[in-house]
Amino acid sequence: MLQRMVISQFPEIYRIMEDSFSDDEYRPYEEQLALFEEPEYGIYYMPIGSESLESQVPDSALKDKPAGFLAVWEFAEFIFIEHFAVDPKLRNSGTGSGMLQELVKLSKKPVCLEVELPDAELARRRIGFYERNGFVFNDYPYMQPPISKGKSPVPLFYGAACEDVNTIGGFANWVQDWEYTICPHCGKPMKYLAQIQWNTLMDGTEGTLYIEFCPDCQLVSMQHQQT
Repeated sequence: MLQRMVISQFPEIYRIMEDSFSDDEYRPYEEQLALFEEPEYGIYYMPIGSESLESQVPDSALKDKPAGFLAVWEFAEFIFIEHFAVDPKLRNSGTGSGMLQELVKLSKKPVCLEVELPDAELARRRIGFYERNGFVFNDYPYMQPPISKGKSPVPLFYGAACEDVNTIGGFANWVQDWEYTICPHCGKPMKYLAQIQWNTLMDGTEGTLYIEFCPDCQLVSMQHQQT
């Protein structure tokens, strides 16, 4: 069962983060720790002592240590997973799928995440993992700005989508040409979040409402297109 991390567990969480991500994908220790001052940020973890892992870790002294974690930003309308990893020693145990599915079930709101471009076998396997757990990756690539001073940008895909006309995450089905909004504060392209058909909100109306957001500035943009 997922549990909320307490600060005393952060060193072990950070160890898993270091073992699971490239240097450009996470912040230095003190910067990562400082995120807990933000009310929207938090980390959930799965303890090694969970029922599904007990047979793999016989040492009772390790039962409360994290087997994996989900570092998330919880906004009013959606949850964004910034980091998600399982301890390398406990991978292929079903822990990752269990954690992800539990978070989606508990959240009762859209869950969004980022994935690497599928240009390497490991990246394709990771995308396949998310697809098996109900996510569909966004076919529109973007460049994640440096996560910290001295780090490099990271090319990623964003979001998850379904087959419905109204969608959350994934990629936009533009009525006309694609048009991603530039954030008026930081000048970066906003990230696509959702599209809503106007006729599902008001009878007799036409067109599609596209919703984008800037995670850095926490701004939301909406635009309309129709034939």
